Amino acid sequence: MSSVFQSANISVLISEEELQQRLRMLGQQITTEYHGKELIVVGILNGCFVFLADLVRHIELPVITDFMGLSSYGSSTKS
Repeated sequence: MSSVFQSANISVLISEEELQQRLRMLGQQITTEYHGKELIVVGILNGCFVFLADLVRHIELPVITDFMGLSSYGSSTKS
């Protein structure tokens, strides 16, 4: 773990191995449930990119991937 995270007192809640295992399971479930259907996967930028890329690698179907950017209205920090 990088020293930046250590100095910020941040701890790992889910290991990389656990996350990859869950992504494999989700990919298998999506493959089963969407077999024979068109699958469009939409991610919300910016935080989803790596997660979504990892997920679609485990989907054994043709996948159309797209992204959307969202923002708060005006000067508000909540939408």
